[in-house]
Amino acid sequence: MLSAGRSPVHEVNPGTLVRSFTAQGHRASGRWSEWHYHREWELVFVQSGSGVRCIGSSVEKFSTGDLVIIPGDLPHAWHWHGGKPLRCTVLHFLPQAWGDAFWEIPEVQAFRMLCGRAAGGARFAGREVEKIGRGMEELSATDSATLASLSKLLGIFSQMTTLECFPLNAVETRTGGRQNRLLDDLLAWVAANLKEDITQQEAADRVRMNPSSFCRWFKAQTGCSFKHYLNEIRVAKVCAAIARGGQSITESAFEAGYNNLSNFNRRFLKVTGVTPSAFRKQVRMSLR
Repeated sequence: MLSAGRSPVHEVNPGTLVRSFTAQGHRASGRWSEWHYHREWELVFVQSGSGVRCIGSSVEKFSTGDLVIIPGDLPHAWHWHGGKPLRCTVLHFLPQAWGDAFWEIPEVQAFRMLCGRAAGGARFAGREVEKIGRGMEELSATDSATLASLSKLLGIFSQMTTLECFPLNAVETRTGGRQNRLLDDLLAWVAANLKEDITQQEAADRVRMNPSSFCRWFKAQTGCSFKHYLNEIRVAKVCAAIARGGQSITESAFEAGYNNLSNFNRRFLKVTGVTPSAFRKQVRMSLR
């Protein structure tokens, strides 16, 4: 997770100081966005571009057509590839702006449940993704504080409930506790011992389960296998070290628990889409 190496910057969105949501189109020509967080929830549709997005402890490749939601106060950053700029549409909204009563009405319950699943960020897939992207673009073209704009936003929320939702983070990395203390404690142990040779058997022993039960439980809780999660969080730690500087790639890899460099290079490439040296070069270019 990038936060292990660099504190996120708190950003303030002036627009949501006077209204419940904003919609804007972005064209980014650099290579790396700042590691940051804000109180608003964020919905991002990528119109064109590819790279790696870091949301909480999740590190995943993205490309044109990517649609993700990021809850308030969850740190995130984007790193994009190639010479072409990243084009995306971004909606920021404040769920609390509509009041508690709004979230209790029957018509909102499907979207409320979706937000619960996306408490650690989520990626969406399905036929309606492109349609939602077009709707977001239409909203950003006016970005006006009108009832018609709010109606369009609620329409987008409704369409999102028909999509497949893939949670990005196993645990919430914002301030505040989680209900699943067992999972919380396990992942805290993983984060504290990344440098060690962590095995699935050891993880199962931590939660007092046999390996097969542990596999099913962990997949149900996080949406991914323990092996996948462990590799992803180790790559995130290396990304943070590279962005921070001061260590060689080899040192960063060993600190994250990789004892075989060829295995590390292969896994880093699989997660980020670029080699460690290419990633470092692009980060350095973005800071010039």
